Amino acid sequence: MERRATTKKGMTLFGSDNALLYVTGMAVDGDGSPHCYHPNNVGLDYNANAFDKSRNLWVGVVCDAKGNPVVQGPGQPAPGYYVSPTSLRDPRISDPGDARRYVNSETIPYIAFPGYLLKIGASGDISRLELGVNLGDYCIVYHIRNGKLCPAIFADVGPRYKLGEGSIRVAQQLGLRSSPKNGGTEMNEIAYVIFPGTFDPWPRSVEQIEEKALALFAEWGGLDRLKQEVGVIEPAFSGRSLEDPPHAVDMPEPGERHLQDEQGEQGEQGEQGELPRT
Repeated sequence: MERRATTKKGMTLFGSDNALLYVTGMAVDGDGSPHCYHPNNVGLDYNANAFDKSRNLWVGVVCDAKGNPVVQGPGQPAPGYYVSPTSLRDPRISDPGDARRYVNSETIPYIAFPGYLLKIGASGDISRLELGVNLGDYCIVYHIRNGKLCPAIFADVGPRYKLGEGSIRVAQQLGLRSSPKNGGTEMNEIAYVIFPGTFDPWPRSVEQIEEKALALFAEWGGLDRLKQEVGVIEPAFSGRSLEDPPHAVDMPEPGERHLQDEQGEQGEQGEQGELPRT
């Protein structure tokens, strides 16, 4: 596979004609969960991770016209909790204050991917669309050391130059701590394979996600190819054995997950918009 893009500290994304691959750790992205944030700070994630102190602005929850977080009411999945959005949305639901509009991190296996990375061998950025990555694309997330695998989709756009986020459901399936507060892993032991341009209309069931992602993975070469490719690129991401992987670099830190691109895919008040698909 060829080097396609990199983070600022050199975490490399590799690509072939029909797949992208990178190896890093995993931060747990709770976005889309109706239980993610609560006015009393008793949600699955800390409210501080949804608030930008530098701008005195809520960025990780849906807000009203005055910039105040929208609270779920009766009939919503979690009355009393704030509405936490994802970049991928259900087009059948037009109300941005309806928590059911977004991809639930607790139940749906998804990854986050940045809007921009750095070009290889040249200055400047390369966008996810230039890499062919569209919201809803299928992917495989694999824990190199314990052998657990999770079919997933790309449902949330993460901060620029950062790699390594998965939903609560992905963390659970990989045998990791699943809390957005302190879950995931900081070690270079998670492989991500994305199949660009494979998206289907959202919503999709977990069973549909698993069926198509696994079919694409098998067509690409499956676990045998993934292990082979990881073995080839291993010196590029760690320089040490997979049995004792070093800490990952350029993973999203708490509070960064909502600091998205200036031209990007999240509005000023946390309600997210989608770039055109290619």
